[in-house]
Amino acid sequence: VHGGTFYPLPLPQHMFSLHTRPSFLGSRILLFASAVCFADSYQRIFSTQGSAIKWPALFVPHGGGPLPILGDPAHESLTKYLREAAKDIPPPTAIVVVSAHWEAAQPTITSHPTPPLIYDYSGFPEESYRIQYPAPGHPQLASRVKMLIDSHLSGIPEYSGIKARLDSSRGFDHGMFVPLMLMYPEANIPCVQLSLVKGMSPKLHIEMGKAIESLREEGVLIFASGLSFHNMEAFFTENRLTLPKSIQFDDWLHKTCQLPSASDRIEQLANWTQAPQARFCHPREEHLIPLHVVSFPMKFCGFYWFFCLFLFVFVCFLVFFGVFLVFFWGVLV
Repeated sequence: VHGGTFYPLPLPQHMFSLHTRPSFLGSRILLFASAVCFADSYQRIFSTQGSAIKWPALFVPHGGGPLPILGDPAHESLTKYLREAAKDIPPPTAIVVVSAHWEAAQPTITSHPTPPLIYDYSGFPEESYRIQYPAPGHPQLASRVKMLIDSHLSGIPEYSGIKARLDSSRGFDHGMFVPLMLMYPEANIPCVQLSLVKGMSPKLHIEMGKAIESLREEGVLIFASGLSFHNMEAFFTENRLTLPKSIQFDDWLHKTCQLPSASDRIEQLANWTQAPQARFCHPREEHLIPLHVVSFPMKFCGFYWFFCLFLFVFVCFLVFFGVFLVFFWGVLV
């Protein structure tokens, strides 16, 4: 599966060529922790401040409609990965979800205590409209998210007029319930959804992420759901240039998300349209922008690695010095 995109069946035969390259955001979920800038899920690194664990933030692909939870063969890798993804993450107290499938005029947060599901897809089997995921809402957390966003944006002149709002009627869309059904099938973790903002300003969504980043210290998982490749026409059009173009953007995104400098990473993501084949891979960016919300600058990134290096050298010195003393003492005796 390439580019974090999983294709529904049936497909034109040529489209299966896109399955030959390991996915950057499809077969791996990015874990964003403050001790490291962008650590992938194989590292499972959590940062600590004092004795408190800071929960990671995730950007995951949600696949094609409900297919990942309907046993679709083309989604097998995605389904398996998401089912295993939560094993090494301590159970969060709550989840803030940013889905590609909700846009509003201003940052909007679900505050329904028992949100219904929104089956925002069509043309799928009848059972896909009977799916249930009764995760509770969290009105108190919704209010907290609103307060944090309002407080943060008020200090930025260009966004000071933007106010978040609560929506007490909206439910959870499939960008939320499809991946979470696989990761947390018990549906017992309170969730709220935070909308994207129409206009898709990368910088605004980065600032929204900065606003809520502190929730991670309280056991809240920040969960972005989208895709790293979302060109619907290219999915079903035979063109030998599709894969090379997708790879160019995929490579850029991979390198950008691993930049050690938070400021460089943020600048690159804010100007993502300048990346190779950016608009080919995302004619419209609603499936990429959730990534920006979890790309907030990570604190102490450089210091952390410097401290680890210093500690390693210091321990090596002690070991070497200890061996030297033992040897020297043996010679004297």
